[in-house]
Amino acid sequence: MSRYFQYKGLAKNGRKTSGIIEAEDEDQAVALLRPSIATLINLAEISAEEGNRQLVEKELKAGRGSILSRFFPHKISATELTFFTRQLGIMLGAGMSLVNSLEGLAVSQRDQQTAAMFRDIADKIRQGKNFWEALAFYPNSFNKMYINVVRSGEASGRLDEILKELADQMEKVRKIKSDVMGAMYYPVFSTVVAFIVVLIMLIKIIPIFEKMYAGFGAKLPAITMLLISISQNVRSHFFLFAGIFFSLLILFHQLWKKNHNFRVNMEFLMLRIPFFGAILREFAYVQLCRVLGMLLGSGVHIVESIQLTSEVVRWQSMRKGLKTCAGNLQEGQYLADSFQEENILPTLATQMIRSGEETGQVEKMLQNVANFYDEMLSAKIKGINSVIEPILIVLLGGLVAVLLLAMYMPIFSMSQAMRGH
Repeated sequence: MSRYFQYKGLAKNGRKTSGIIEAEDEDQAVALLRPSIATLINLAEISAEEGNRQLVEKELKAGRGSILSRFFPHKISATELTFFTRQLGIMLGAGMSLVNSLEGLAVSQRDQQTAAMFRDIADKIRQGKNFWEALAFYPNSFNKMYINVVRSGEASGRLDEILKELADQMEKVRKIKSDVMGAMYYPVFSTVVAFIVVLIMLIKIIPIFEKMYAGFGAKLPAITMLLISISQNVRSHFFLFAGIFFSLLILFHQLWKKNHNFRVNMEFLMLRIPFFGAILREFAYVQLCRVLGMLLGSGVHIVESIQLTSEVVRWQSMRKGLKTCAGNLQEGQYLADSFQEENILPTLATQMIRSGEETGQVEKMLQNVANFYDEMLSAKIKGINSVIEPILIVLLGGLVAVLLLAMYMPIFSMSQAMRGH
């Protein structure tokens, strides 16, 4: 049986080197290192688990390399994770073993990092670990919610069914998230384009008119003078304005990440933006109910399900409310009462959940609530898109028209004066 050894030494080029090597014994490890190591400083045996983990980490970093992998750890996308979950459920349902299924998925991967991860998970299962324990070695790709659903599936002997249900729910959440992002993308993109157009006009176009009007000696309209003044200031202090803008962005990002009160206040404002605030709130309801219903349906205890759901939702106020709910449930309070008390879901949703508690079908009712808000959200996104697109077109067209009109007004004025003479 192979053993793992951690070594430190000097390479033949004189540089320090270290790493992990797999060998049958210490003598073989020394022999394997001799061609590349000039001076062996230290050689120590480590556990098979630790050695395997470090070797896989090294394999995962190979290919991308380098410094980027330290700052951006490998992570499979939501789409890839959904596909992996569905395919694994299908393969297990067809009678394949878990290890063979994982190795088969590893072979089909184009990304070598993802393939190495799947192979390592299969190796850990061979060594006696449960599937959920092996997944826990990769928290960047598999969150606590996912791992706990898998754990309950293993415990109940319904892993293939649970994985298929999990893939279905993940696909529904991904789809509605994509719709929400699409609704947000159009106005943001349009605003950025408008800003760039205005900036180009201020820096490149207006100076041309400024030079042309300087030789006329006539008094310019107030709006033209204002635009020329703005253009001059932007050109003179461009790097100052850019520095202030990016400094504010960095400050906002740091405050959002590290200052809890700042984030809570900003979220409060974001959730009350006309039209878009309602979309963000309803998406949060869909995500919460789908995840919670999925966890309960897979057999996870209700208190643990609430705690795991609180880690999935994005909004701090909702996270805080869910954590309070978990404590209330431990004291014997009903789920619907706790949700209503913490104002986590609208009244209609809590009434539906209360009905589910009375009939013993809470997880089913949570999925019904999610479906209800899913349909409502889809209709609202379509409605907003149909309204916001023409409004943005009019606003952007009007902005450009005002800028052009302001710059051509002196020419129109002079043409009229010449006709008068």
